[in-house]
Amino acid sequence: MKIEFSTSDIELTLSKLGISYNKKGKRYWSLCPNPSHNDNVPTNFSVKENGNCKCYACGFSGNLIHVIRAKTGIGFVEALDFIGKDVSVNDKLNVDYKDSKPVNYKPKKESKFFIRDNELHKITNEFIANNKYLSDRGYTEEFCNHYRIRLCKSKTQWTEKYNGYIIIPLDEINSFEARNVYRENGRDKVLYPYGVYNKSIIFDLANLNSTEDLIITEGTGTLAKLYTSGYRNITSIFGKEISIDQIDLLNKFKRKILIVDPDEAGINLIHTMYPVVKQLYVMDLPFGVTDESDNFEELVKTSNVIPAVEYLIKHHGVME
Repeated sequence: MKIEFSTSDIELTLSKLGISYNKKGKRYWSLCPNPSHNDNVPTNFSVKENGNCKCYACGFSGNLIHVIRAKTGIGFVEALDFIGKDVSVNDKLNVDYKDSKPVNYKPKKESKFFIRDNELHKITNEFIANNKYLSDRGYTEEFCNHYRIRLCKSKTQWTEKYNGYIIIPLDEINSFEARNVYRENGRDKVLYPYGVYNKSIIFDLANLNSTEDLIITEGTGTLAKLYTSGYRNITSIFGKEISIDQIDLLNKFKRKILIVDPDEAGINLIHTMYPVVKQLYVMDLPFGVTDESDNFEELVKTSNVIPAVEYLIKHHGVME
């Protein structure tokens, strides 16, 4: 049984993957999604109205499922779910179709992140001491080793845009978070470089203990000082917004303790989470304290943990 795709399937999938396209006639034209092809010609790759696709430059071919898997690294069943197809059709498909792979789409053996091992360098305490972005956030060599965080030094065609970035593995989606540590403000963050913007994981999920208190931060930068302070059951939701999938994951844990920046975005995050995340608490840090504050670690250890609703009433006099 072959999966049938509609034009709405195609447009929704391309949009969810962050792929810009132009429709001409019965085809959708865009840059090639093959991660091994550093494409810059938006007319090399086309998707027909039946979902079949091909890149006329590198030979990548298949259908929408192959595009999703190439951009995200997820499995076949997950790709079906991503596009909104009934995953039960997996049992009806022949083995050859399930195992088929697009032409010339071969993950590089050197690294599942498409960055060669010899391009990823160990981050030492000496390097951290000379890098303001990392030192301000309390990074240590031990912390980087624990989470396999490395510095990318690359000049190859595919990975040169990550040269000078720290690479933080996200094993669940076979991807990574990258941050430019040579810019003081820490911008140029790249999350899910294959274009997946619907966040469906929390950081280091496989190693978290669901029977213990879970400390949640907005970004991965805050984790360094928490780790140095002795905390291990710590995670990040990768920003100031949270997805339904992340809410479902967090609800599998016992008590959740949220640490947010004392700004409007942080308060809005609490407002979003407290009605739907069970047993949500907030660390009651003094106003103005962030992960860049010199006494952040000490205040984390001595601050009270209070229910999210109580935190909102105490500091803002409102519940919603």
